[in-house]
Amino acid sequence: MGPEYSSVLGNETDKLALLALKSQITDDPQKILLSWNSSSHFCKWTGVICGHKQERVTGLNLKGRKLDGTITPHIGNFSFLHSLDLSDYYFRGGFPPELGNLGRLQILNMSNNLLEGQVPASLSGCSNLVSLALRKNFLIGKIPPEIGSLQNLISLSYNNFNGNIRNTIGLDLPKLKIFYLAFNFFTGQIPDSLSNASALEGIDVLHNNFTGKVPVSFGSSHNLQVFSVGYNLLGNGGSEDLNFVDSLTNCSN
Repeated sequence: MGPEYSSVLGNETDKLALLALKSQITDDPQKILLSWNSSSHFCKWTGVICGHKQERVTGLNLKGRKLDGTITPHIGNFSFLHSLDLSDYYFRGGFPPELGNLGRLQILNMSNNLLEGQVPASLSGCSNLVSLALRKNFLIGKIPPEIGSLQNLISLSYNNFNGNIRNTIGLDLPKLKIFYLAFNFFTGQIPDSLSNASALEGIDVLHNNFTGKVPVSFGSSHNLQVFSVGYNLLGNGGSEDLNFVDSLTNCSN
């Protein structure tokens, strides 16, 4: 099979995946999917970004388009996808496990939706993921122990996640910049290994069930600008201090 024939097959796969996504949309108030038709190449459809060398979908940005519907399992067929932004929608239903097929995916933003259920362990298949934003959904359960080589952002606030945060997370993700878990039900201690993420700029774990003491090692985190840990069960090992601290005053910024 020659490279040109393979490219044609890949193009058709991407086109069919886009049409499958469109088929699951029940409301399109901004009429942006009207452009998703045979009158133009799919690389010219609204929100679709293609690579220059190959006409394959490398980005899908439909942020804030207020689409209503579910996310098709065919989302996992975009084998060249680097960036997926489906935030500020009304997508409902479960988190598609097929997203784990996207080995090239680097940025995933599905914040401000109505997604339910657990984040599937298959997401670990996104081995190049550097930014994960799932803020304001109805997701439950624990964070999968392997969520890629995240270097930029973890934003999981305003969900129903629970369980402990693994103690080694700061060692596993040394380039992490943003760590936002506010308004969930996480338990255990805030990992002091986060101080090993030398580029860390923000920690927000407000309104959870974390216990123990605030790690003193955070005081040496020179890039830290946001440190919000209030409304947990922090303090001297008791539940009396529900608002132990909201910020560290000795952070350089």
